[in-house]
Amino acid sequence: MKSQLTRRGFALMGAAAGATLVSAPRVFAQRSAAPTAAEVVVRIKQRLKEEGVVWRDQVSDTPTVDSFKAGDHNTRVTGILTTFMSTWEIMAKAKAIGANLVVTHEPTFYSHEEDARVYDNLDHEFVLKKKQFIEDNGLVVWRIHDHWHARRPEPMNAAFANRIGWGMYAQPDGRTFIVPPITLGDLAEQVRQRLETRNVRVSGDPSMLVTRVGRGGHFAAQNLNALRTLDVLIVSEAREYDSIEYVRDCNELGVKKGFLHIAHEQGEEYGMQLAQPWLASIVPEVPVTYVPTGEPFWAL
Repeated sequence: MKSQLTRRGFALMGAAAGATLVSAPRVFAQRSAAPTAAEVVVRIKQRLKEEGVVWRDQVSDTPTVDSFKAGDHNTRVTGILTTFMSTWEIMAKAKAIGANLVVTHEPTFYSHEEDARVYDNLDHEFVLKKKQFIEDNGLVVWRIHDHWHARRPEPMNAAFANRIGWGMYAQPDGRTFIVPPITLGDLAEQVRQRLETRNVRVSGDPSMLVTRVGRGGHFAAQNLNALRTLDVLIVSEAREYDSIEYVRDCNELGVKKGFLHIAHEQGEEYGMQLAQPWLASIVPEVPVTYVPTGEPFWAL
């Protein structure tokens, strides 16, 4: 039997068709409204402000390193990849998953300040090739270092404590832990297993008992001051000619001190894992993916 199209049915069909025609531009508008990389950074700065982190163009009398490093900041963002270090491998992974904004903690171009004058000591062609790869693939790199460390609780310390299972032992400064008595040798093994690392170098008597453990930093001034009250420091960025030599001399003079030197990534990488949900709440329009950089070393 032939269906009869009533006037009411025709009107309903027209209304439905009209709704479709009206809704289509709205869908298109939503897709085209993805923020640019520059707009994402504006949102990040606003979130930091809400968290009590004041944006500083100067940090310790030098320009902040938190800025765009490569690519066109007017690019509309299709996805965000957050990571510890923006290596060649990370760039390739960003391209593979369709994330065109890479938010990195550490440099893309081989020095903390990423000062072009440093490249006088490098193969310029190599540096330009990396920049060209980023640009040719429509990628954008933006770095958050100074202001990420300024957040409270400090993300790197919080993530490290959680990863190694010492949250219950953490002191108010977030960098010191009062752990049950353990030998330096056993502590080193615990760190190796819990961080799943192949690289823990130890200075000090492996049989010494330790309870006061702290996270060290780059420079002798902070590490030597910390060792006045701590038994052992775990450091991922120490210079070997000062802090570690100080620990060696301490032990030669009968002052028992320990020093664990781990890869930079193992000290801070997990802190950037915390950036994934943080960025996802700031830019809900696009997927945000955390990709670990991984250790650069292999050990015999």
